[in-house]
Amino acid sequence: MPVTGSNSASPVVQLRDVSLRFDNRAVLDRISLQVAPPERLVVIGPSGTGKSTLLRILIGTLRPDSGSVYIKERDITRIPQRKLNQLRT
Repeated sequence: MPVTGSNSASPVVQLRDVSLRFDNRAVLDRISLQVAPPERLVVIGPSGTGKSTLLRILIGTLRPDSGSVYIKERDITRIPQRKLNQLRT
């Protein structure tokens, strides 16, 4: 379920139906969320629930099996590594 604030600013981060499996284990299953200024996001939970995996997908070091990840309205799941590095700077 998307998380939205009352602010009408464009999201800086947006995940749409992101899923990732390791072997036969679903680590993330259709995760959707968005964060727009001035919102902040905190990821908490027990060990092994996908927090670090979610963060690695957000910074582009892991690519999801399905879904899209937008950073400043650019889909980082579909851009080459060189363009991703430029976006990071």
